Amino acid sequence: MKRIWAAIAVLIALGMMIAGCTPPPENKKPTASMTADKVVMFIGGAATFNASQSKDPDGKVKDYIWNFGDGSAEQTIKDKSINHTFTKSGAFNVTLFVKDDKGAKSSKAAGAMIVVAPLPIASASVVDTSTNITFSIDNTTIGKYITDYSWNFGDGSAVGKVPSIQHSYLDNGTFTVALTIVCQGQSATPANPITITVQNRAPVANISIGAVAPYYTNKPISFSGAGSHDDDGTIVKYYWQFGDGTTANGSSVSHAYNKPDNYTVILVVTDNDNATASANLTLTVEKDMIIKAVTVTTFVDLSGYNRSNLSIKIENKGEAKSPGTIRVNATSYTANKSVKIETNSTINSGTWEPNTPDNSISINALLPDGQNINGTWYLVEVFYQGNLVDSGWYQKS
Repeated sequence: MKRIWAAIAVLIALGMMIAGCTPPPENKKPTASMTADKVVMFIGGAATFNASQSKDPDGKVKDYIWNFGDGSAEQTIKDKSINHTFTKSGAFNVTLFVKDDKGAKSSKAAGAMIVVAPLPIASASVVDTSTNITFSIDNTTIGKYITDYSWNFGDGSAVGKVPSIQHSYLDNGTFTVALTIVCQGQSATPANPITITVQNRAPVANISIGAVAPYYTNKPISFSGAGSHDDDGTIVKYYWQFGDGTTANGSSVSHAYNKPDNYTVILVVTDNDNATASANLTLTVEKDMIIKAVTVTTFVDLSGYNRSNLSIKIENKGEAKSPGTIRVNATSYTANKSVKIETNSTINSGTWEPNTPDNSISINALLPDGQNINGTWYLVEVFYQGNLVDSGWYQKS
């Protein structure tokens, strides 16, 4: 039977040849080929796929059938290239089949593996509220494909090229840190924005004094707060308390004490964010004039009354060399200091050089205790520019 059918086929072929007809050639299937402009990207990235190298040996490629492997619908198009955006992370096998103008479909698909990484996670490691903040991103997935990093710290400063970096803020405030990374031409930002709140740092107060001890009453002493500083702003106020009830403002001030004592000087500084800090120092202020000696002599005046003369030696240790009024009061008291008898004063309005122990002032004809001349007590008080600088009780020796 097979021989009969074969013979029939030969007869048919011979008949067609005699009639001048040949059977049509068998259609050959096209071959699919594709390229991708990138194979690694972040979520939201797009790739361009090109099938221009696909071929049909006996016709033309008419249809391009794309499947992106990410769950999106298969697409059949006439164009040789297509763009596709990947909206989720993963590894996706992109395939291409082609059909020719006779409807034949390629036997094998062309393919490319596309890796889509999740957006990196940015982090900040705060060592201090304002300095040495370490910013970094998790780039372990496709780090080697990242070609650029661009950090913007929200304070006007920016730097790039590294996945991890330290930054210090010069002022307090709330800052949003932005990062742009580039992976095979795709720009992306981390999935999580970073917000840094930098607390204000308090200023630092510092006092320096413009002279060395000893310090004397009525002698101006200069104080400076210039060594104070504010690392994240400026100092806007300097407030001084001198310990004697007086105050002043300014980075540098001068003050003279009226009375000898131990004083605590306090400086309070305020920065441009109203934060304060203080510093203090203690100094001992001594008398600028002291009574070195008092010599008492007595005599009988022409009216027969007992009288006393006082010679008072005063040492100037301070700044009384500048013109000023020096007044000395001498008051006589009874032998038991209970009854005041008489007060005399003398005033010197000249200039005394410092460190001279023999400046003398005399007070004459003071009335003593008539019942006990040699036992009379004398209270001597020295005033300079209206301030009491020294006093003491004295008797005839």
